[in-house]
Amino acid sequence: MQKSSEIKIFRSVPKLLVMSGIILGFALVLGWIALQRFLARDAEPLDQAFYWICGLAAFAVLLFWIRVLPLWRHVASPFVILSRDGITFPGKPTLAWSDLTENDWHYIGVGPFVAGATLVVRARGNRHGGEALTLACNAKQYFRHCDSLRQTAGPKDV
Repeated sequence: MQKSSEIKIFRSVPKLLVMSGIILGFALVLGWIALQRFLARDAEPLDQAFYWICGLAAFAVLLFWIRVLPLWRHVASPFVILSRDGITFPGKPTLAWSDLTENDWHYIGVGPFVAGATLVVRARGNRHGGEALTLACNAKQYFRHCDSLRQTAGPKDV
């Protein structure tokens, strides 16, 4: 059971499904195109484009294994816990609100197109964070939670 002064933020399964679908769908389409070219190799010999298509399909699968699959492993445990005491990343010590030097949500992209986001939290020598694009909240909600908990922390902590 979650305490009222504690907010657990988990990974978003729908966001991970969309990300997985895009990457694996891209790999599947390229694989299908490569298979069609391979099966028609008697009529038309394999050319450089075939190997590029195979390479791109392999790259998409590798991207999924390295970037997305590890996120699925931790979907049942909270990514970050916000409380009156501060910000806690599982397995790490709590970063007190009064010790924070940075609490930021960095977007990566071009113009209005966001390719990724990272949550970065620093507190006097400690730096924690991780992939924020797949969280079950957005930056506005995260900072609203942080502000409300920081205000309830009391005068001795802030």
